Amino acid sequence: MSKAVVFCRILMGLPIAVFGSNWFLKFMPRVVDQRRDKSGFTNEAYDLLVAFADSGFIMESIVLVHIAAGVLLISNRFVPLALAIHLPVTLMMVLFHARLDSATGMIAFPLAGLHLFLIYAYQDSFRPLFEASTKNRWESRSEAPA
Repeated sequence: MSKAVVFCRILMGLPIAVFGSNWFLKFMPRVVDQRRDKSGFTNEAYDLLVAFADSGFIMESIVLVHIAAGVLLISNRFVPLALAIHLPVTLMMVLFHARLDSATGMIAFPLAGLHLFLIYAYQDSFRPLFEASTKNRWESRSEAPA
């Protein structure tokens, strides 16, 4: 199973890091730089992407999460953190393509599958999130901070 996990980490991390970097470095054509009829997206999807790009911070925030999560996945450092910070982006990608433009969602749906597989592979790291504990970490120490 470990070879499958390594393969899925790289397969997920590489495209999100590359496509995230493309936003700033522009080494491939970007959808928002193309005309609406040449983009391949529906009118609603294209308008939403352009609005994100024109906002000045939404698309930049999304691609920074892409880059950070991709680098962490590729380097095998803080993988559960990378999966946790990228999960909302993956979910929104899937919902965007399912609702607005299913024809162009060829990367979103496999990415979601890889994401779910990796969350399953690292489930021990996520288990404490689902414990219904009312104790905070300072109660277990003999001396609480002032």
